[in-house]
Amino acid sequence: MKPQNDKKLNLPIIEYPHLIILDLTEAHLDYIELFLLDTKMRVSNNISLIVIYQALRNVTEKFTKNSTRINGEKLHRLSLLGKYRIPKYVKEYFPHTEILNH
Repeated sequence: MKPQNDKKLNLPIIEYPHLIILDLTEAHLDYIELFLLDTKMRVSNNISLIVIYQALRNVTEKFTKNSTRINGEKLHRLSLLGKYRIPKYVKEYFPHTEILNH
């Protein structure tokens, strides 16, 4: 078999209807992005996400990337590791989410 070089394959959307907690603290940036992109993954509301602040900042392009907002809006709770003060723009990016810092 030949290796697949095309990163934009037309794959089905992954669905996790019963997911309630997801810890991505040791995940590669690609997995964080995969979770937040609604074109790749479908999740229910009320999810708690645990992630390293800097990784989330990179994936969301400093909290400006629109394509990661849709699944981000479904978060009930966001636990950010490595950030002691939550900037206003993070709260604006996740407006209905309880944001915790650790």
